[in-house]
Amino acid sequence: MKTLEAYLEAEQYGEAVEVHKTLRENLKQATHIPGKDQAFFQRRLQALAPFLREIQDWRRWGTDQVRKQLIETAEHLRTDAELDPQERAKKIHSLREEWRKLSQLEPGQQHTLWKAFDSNATAAYEPSKQYFAEQAQQRATHLEQRNTICAQLEALHAETNWETPDWRALQIALNDSRKHWKAAGTVSHKDWKNVNDRFNAAMDALETHFKAERARNWQERSQLVEQAKALLDSPNTAQAIEQAKMLQTQWQISLSSRPSDEQRLWKQFREPIDTLFARAREERQQQQQERDAQLAETTRQSEEQRQRELARQQQQRADLEALATQSAQHKQADISADAQIENRNTGELLCLQLEILLALESPAEFQATRLKYQVAQLSETMRSRKETAQPSAHALPVLKQWYALGNARDCPCQPDSAD
Repeated sequence: MKTLEAYLEAEQYGEAVEVHKTLRENLKQATHIPGKDQAFFQRRLQALAPFLREIQDWRRWGTDQVRKQLIETAEHLRTDAELDPQERAKKIHSLREEWRKLSQLEPGQQHTLWKAFDSNATAAYEPSKQYFAEQAQQRATHLEQRNTICAQLEALHAETNWETPDWRALQIALNDSRKHWKAAGTVSHKDWKNVNDRFNAAMDALETHFKAERARNWQERSQLVEQAKALLDSPNTAQAIEQAKMLQTQWQISLSSRPSDEQRLWKQFREPIDTLFARAREERQQQQQERDAQLAETTRQSEEQRQRELARQQQQRADLEALATQSAQHKQADISADAQIENRNTGELLCLQLEILLALESPAEFQATRLKYQVAQLSETMRSRKETAQPSAHALPVLKQWYALGNARDCPCQPDSAD
C-alpha cells in the first residue's frame, strides 16, 4: 500500500495501476491474514478504485489515439511508391514494434484497430517483400557465379602441367579471376564465409607454384646482372658488347615481382651494359680521331712531298734551261773540224741513249747502230731498270751531256730547250 501511494503521489499512474492489480490478487490468496486486516486493506483499495479506473480510461483512450496514428502512418507508407524498400521495411518494423509495446501496456487492445493496422502494414510491406525476394535471388545468382570462379581456379590447378606451364597464360587467367571475383555481387552472410574460403584456398594453391617460379626467375635474372657487371672488366670492348647482347636476349620475365623491385633489378642489369655501349662509342670516337689525325698527317706529308717534287722539277727545269743557254753558246763557238766530227759521234750516241731510255723510235738509218748498242749495254740497262722505275732519272745526265757538247757538223739530234 505504501508503494502504491508513493506511485500515485509521484504521478506514476501506470506503475500505480499495476501495483493495485497485484495487491488485489495477493489479498485474495493471503488467507493467513486475519479478516479484520483484510477488510482494512479492501476498504483502502476500494477507496482508490474510482480514481484508478479513471486513470485506466484515460490511458486506454491515449493508447487508442496512438494506435490510430500508427494505422494512419502505415496507410501512408502503403501509398508511398517512391520510398526506398529498405527504408520502408525499417519504418514498418518500427511501427509494429510500437504497436507491440502498446499491447503490453494495454493487453485488452481493440481487435478492430489491430486488423486495420495489420492490413495497412502488410500492404505497405509488400514492395519491400518483393524487393527482398529479388535481392535474395540476386545473392543466389552471385553465389553461383562465385562458385563457378572457384571451380575454374580449381580446374586450372588440376589441369596445368606444372613441369612446362605457360606462365603468361596462367597470369592472365588469375588476373581475370580476381577481376571477376571483385566484380561479382554480394551473397548472403551465411554463404559468404564458405565461398570466400574456397576462393582463397584455390588462389593459395596456384600461388604456391607462382611463388616458386617467381623466386626462380628472379634468381636467374640476378645471375644475369652479375654477368653483366663482370663484362666491365673485359679488355675487349667489342667482344664484351656481343656478350652483353646475348645477355639481353636471355632476360626473360616469366612472372614479374613488385613493380618497384622489377625497376630496381632492371636498372642494375642495364647500368653495366649502358656503360659498355658508352665505352664502345668513346673508343670509336677515339679511333676515328686517330684515323682523322693519321689521314691529316698523310695528307700533309703528301702535300709536302708534292711541293718538294714541284720545287725539284722547277729547279730541274731552271737548270736545263741554263744548260740549254750554255749549249747554244757552246754550239756557236768555232772549233776544228775534227772536234766537230767527235762532237757529232758523241751526240749521236747520246741521242740513241735518250731514245732507248725514253722508249722513242730512232731514225731508220740508226736502227742497226741502236741494236748493236743495246746488245752491248744489255746488262747495264737491266741493272739500271731495277734501280729505278723512272727512265727520265737516267735520261737527265745524258741530256746534260748533250747540252755540254760543242758545235757538231750536221748533227741529226737537236733537242729543243728543256723538252
